[in-house]
Amino acid sequence: MTAAMKICILFAVSFLRFVSADDTVVEMIDGPVDIVVGNDPDNFDVSWSDGVCYLPIKEARLGDKIVFDRFFGHNVYKMPSFEAMEDCDFREATLLASSPPYEYTISSRDAAKSSSLYFACEVASHCYGKQRFRVDLAADAATA
Repeated sequence: MTAAMKICILFAVSFLRFVSADDTVVEMIDGPVDIVVGNDPDNFDVSWSDGVCYLPIKEARLGDKIVFDRFFGHNVYKMPSFEAMEDCDFREATLLASSPPYEYTISSRDAAKSSSLYFACEVASHCYGKQRFRVDLAADAATA
């Protein structure tokens, strides 16, 4: 495992559900939860920062909140697609916040549009430095 891979794992966004290596959910948390971006209580709390490799959040449900609690010198954009996030293309992105704190609540509208949500920082080259991540919605999110 390379040092960069270890850093990605070390600074991962906390999962709101416990997921095994084969992506099966092994424990569920009942009701909406707050998912604090960059807060991994087993390692470090890096918040919303550039130079951090954020892993996808899996099994998010309606009512769950994506919490950006500290991010000075950054902003939060909701990206329109995976491609836009990967390409750091902000032309059709929506600015959600330019100062902390900010909470994004997953809605039925989100679930009706897509099975994933995408977030990124537009400041300088932060998006290219991997300050971006995906939130995968639970399969039943659109019907919940």
